[in-house]
Amino acid sequence: MIAERDLELRGPGDFFGTRQAGQPVLRVGDPVRDLQLMQLARREAESWLGQAGEDDAYAAAARAQWQRGSA
Repeated sequence: MIAERDLELRGPGDFFGTRQAGQPVLRVGDPVRDLQLMQLARREAESWLGQAGEDDAYAAAARAQWQRGSA
């Protein structure tokens, strides 16, 4: 895919698209090398959050963090 190849060549950009080279923003993992693992982790997290009850403190904290990060 073109976007994946671009990511391999130029690296991840920042939020405003001004940074295309240098150290990746992620602290753990490589978005090109670890793409499948990251996709699996996301599916597992979404599944876990979907199955966890409202009284699950860990799930509540994860949901709150997720919402803050995607706002």
